[in-house]
Amino acid sequence: MPFSDDPEQALERFMNRTVYHDLSPAIIESIADDDLEQAIIDYVAWKADADGVTEDALLERLPPAVSAVYATRLVEDEVANGGFNQLFFNRMRNLLERAAEGYRTLEAIEHEGIVKTAIERAVQEAPSLKEAWEARTIQAFSVSYELEIFKDLDAAFNELGRGEDVSAIRIRYIRSHADEMSA
Repeated sequence: MPFSDDPEQALERFMNRTVYHDLSPAIIESIADDDLEQAIIDYVAWKADADGVTEDALLERLPPAVSAVYATRLVEDEVANGGFNQLFFNRMRNLLERAAEGYRTLEAIEHEGIVKTAIERAVQEAPSLKEAWEARTIQAFSVSYELEIFKDLDAAFNELGRGEDVSAIRIRYIRSHADEMSA
């Protein structure tokens, strides 16, 4: 969705956006580039709700093209919001594994490498993070941040985002693989 100087107008547009219940090539062709990634995110959320399953369980059944777009976009949003620590604290390791595969599919190899390193580091540091992850409290979350286990990876990932426009790559991928997006 294009940036708007008026936050109220942007919020209204977002709240009133179309949520697609199908991702046929014709529907994908009809969606503006600015709305395309969000349309995929909304579709996965809608379909998971409609099918009564988690988004993670649904991604097992959806085409790999959908999973690649969904996982990479969500990882970028989450890392921008709270870093890799937040992703692991929220038990989103499966999403990171899907994102690594997705970045490989999109040929965003540097992103794939950082995501894989984050997964490896989380496994290595699991003993020091276990107590915080199990406590599931705001205080435990704060403590896990103080360890700064992912700080360098957050910085490197965010720096990549400033250089390589993965959003544009995803949009080109969706457009060129529209026939692989429909479930």
